[in-house]
Amino acid sequence: MEKSDLFVGVDIGGSSVKIGVIDSNCNIISKKVIANNIKLQPEHILNNIVEVLKDCFNEYKNIKSIGVGVPGIVKNDILYIAPNLPNWKNLDLGGFFRSNFDCPVYIDNDAKAAAWAELKRGAGTEFNDFVYITLGTGVGGTIIINKQIYRGMHNSAGEIGHLIIDSNINRNLDSDIDQKENYRLGVLEEAIGRFQIINIAKDLLKENQNSMLYGKDFDVVDISNAADNDDPVAKNTLIIAGKYLGILLANLMNVLDITNFVIGGGISRTNSILFKTAVETAKNRAIPILGTNIILKQAKFIDETGIVGAAILGID
Repeated sequence: MEKSDLFVGVDIGGSSVKIGVIDSNCNIISKKVIANNIKLQPEHILNNIVEVLKDCFNEYKNIKSIGVGVPGIVKNDILYIAPNLPNWKNLDLGGFFRSNFDCPVYIDNDAKAAAWAELKRGAGTEFNDFVYITLGTGVGGTIIINKQIYRGMHNSAGEIGHLIIDSNINRNLDSDIDQKENYRLGVLEEAIGRFQIINIAKDLLKENQNSMLYGKDFDVVDISNAADNDDPVAKNTLIIAGKYLGILLANLMNVLDITNFVIGGGISRTNSILFKTAVETAKNRAIPILGTNIILKQAKFIDETGIVGAAILGID
């Protein structure tokens, strides 16, 4: 590998697709964003990705590979199911991209790609074992054991967003995901995904109209900013989400005997109340010897973790 070699990372998400060109030191040379919508057919988005990639190859002649990270179950380059992209099922992504480009193509789950980036070049380099958790539109995860990704029998190990933590959680009635998909009922992702955190705040606003969030369209970053200003609704929202996250950490520690965690994704940048509450809850709910040894670190790659993680598939 030459220092001048470049690598492409494609980060497919529920609301956007980020495409970046990085060098061998993981510096982003170029980045483009395509809007996505879960109602769109995958062929529409994939063709848009190809057009952007062609522009990248025309501009940079030394691109060596394409890495693609996608939220869902991926095995042998086939995306079998993507819970937050309900139209994306049984897609041969490897075959699609190889039919359009001659360079090597690598396909993996987005959280696994991001975890690999943290393991090799980020916050997880000092750990032999850790669990990577990504908090965004959904909740993803990856289990690292002896500095390797544990993939399980079907390459789906680490789907921690689908751990059932509260069977009484009601699904969001405005969800575009098929209501018949009962495997989603009561899972963590239905408690602390991006839209679920927003819904927690909206529910609390019904009882407190003095909040700076009242009467506004807001996202998680706005909730975090409001919490920084001691807004009670915002702070209570993050406390509720933090308790759910803490229960997740306790469950993972109890099952895996792993107490190291790296947290990534856009929501990892929220007010520290979320993580303080999560750690306190985990310490109280985990087996005592485990709870006292918990280490929680913020990921190195956050905003561009998907791009870097996907591109590193080609570098490594």
